[in-house]
Amino acid sequence: MSFRYPEHALEAIERRGLGRATVDGVLDAPAQSVEERFGRRAYRSRVNSAGGEYPVRALIDPAGDPLVVLTASRTSRIAKNRRTG
Repeated sequence: MSFRYPEHALEAIERRGLGRATVDGVLDAPAQSVEERFGRRAYRSRVNSAGGEYPVRALIDPAGDPLVVLTASRTSRIAKNRRTG
């Protein structure tokens, strides 16, 4: 699968302290893929870094070709990110 990163998504990823390589890793091999509102999909994985392990969520619009990355973030809300779907 190929993904396109609009400028606003790249800015959000940088602002949140994530690297594009980290987000690419989540998109290439997500631990979980769930449908979100408006037909969007959230790809989720746990990522290891020097600061420990944390969940990363990338939100995409699956209607495009290539798929469009809307945003990505890391979170400490582990329970919310473990939901099934």
